[in-house]
Formats: sequence, C-alpha cells, structure tokens
Amino acid sequence: VLWFFLTFLFILLFAYSKTEILIGLVISFLGAIALGITRGNIVGLGSAGIWVLVIVILGIWKLNKENPQ
Repeated sequence: VLWFFLTFLFILLFAYSKTEILIGLVISFLGAIALGITRGNIVGLGSAGIWVLVIVILGIWKLNKENPQ
C-alpha cells in the first residue's frame, strides 16, 4: 500500500511532461526495492530492475529524439 501511494505521489509531482513521469516511476520503483516490497521470484530482482531501467531510458530517448534542441 505504501508503494502505491509513493508511486502516485511521484507521478503527481512529475506530471508536467512524459519524461518526468518516467523518471518519477523509476524513483518510485527504486524506492520500492529499497523498502523490500518488490520481489522477483522467477527472474530475480536484479534483472527485473535492469530491464525496467533499460525500458525507461529507451522511452526517454525516444521522447526526446522528436524534440529539437
């Protein structure tokens, strides 16, 4: 329950752009790992965490690829 509220809080705090929402989700996921709430029984927590980080980094890259700097 605490992890749900933590995720909801970070999504609301970082709700200004898609990139910030992805960053908020990563922060809440890392917080859940630190609290020991998330468990990976089949694949393992380390590999699941790495895949989440890879997906978020690719999502941020694809979102920012379309925006000119």
